[in-house]
Amino acid sequence: EGEKIFKADTPQYKQYEKPITYKDFNYENQKLPAEERIFYENYFTKKGVLVVNNLSIVEDSEFRDQMLTTEHYAEKGRKSVARSVAIAIKKFHQEKFSETNFKQFVYDYKPIQIDPFYTISKSEGNWEFSNDFEGDKVWGSPKNITSEKAFSGKKSGFALKGSIYGPSLIVNPKLSPQENLLGVIIKGKIFSENLNSHKTKIVIQAKSLENKIWKSFKVKNLIKHEKKWCDFTVTYQLPSWIKESKKVRIYLLNESKEKCYLDDFKVIFY
Repeated sequence: EGEKIFKADTPQYKQYEKPITYKDFNYENQKLPAEERIFYENYFTKKGVLVVNNLSIVEDSEFRDQMLTTEHYAEKGRKSVARSVAIAIKKFHQEKFSETNFKQFVYDYKPIQIDPFYTISKSEGNWEFSNDFEGDKVWGSPKNITSEKAFSGKKSGFALKGSIYGPSLIVNPKLSPQENLLGVIIKGKIFSENLNSHKTKIVIQAKSLENKIWKSFKVKNLIKHEKKWCDFTVTYQLPSWIKESKKVRIYLLNESKEKCYLDDFKVIFY
């Protein structure tokens, strides 16, 4: 696709959220040694160049490409770098400098949900399950399927207080064709009636004789809009003992009085 240049205040576009699609087991992130950094800063400063050091200003989670050094980072990273440079050159352009509501932006900011370096666009060897709630695959109780709303087709799954558990995928990890299960990607469309509710979650649950997991992801942290169909992606690294469990359950949990709808539900084990 070539290089994409964004202004600092440009929101992260969906098509650029996917990182590189291979894993290099021999790659090791190397930081510029402190002595070299100091050397270059001093070298250029002596020549009258203003040096703005942004080497550590962007958080790891902001980088789209997680397995190689890259300049591709998301909105918070771009704004952090832009602010750092603006403050540094403020003394030259005092009349043009103006404060922005940067602290509030950082407070409200939700990191992008990126797929891990195991690509989902090339699914060879992955163990995949999907449900658009149009056919015979129920995934839980048929009472939790409705025609009230749908992103695709005429039906969707839902959960609310009383039914609590919404669409649920239950699998036996021992049946996986893979020797090891390293993680899971959960994707789909969500329609939330109340984005401020902390009671609506995507849950991953499993247990063996000696271990158990119950990991939840609040819907309000996965999407940005209420009363609108939104994409969501959850990634989770599975524990090494996962194949010792009899079942892994992934479901929509809602303990609020307002419905939360789920459509085009997809689960990928890798």
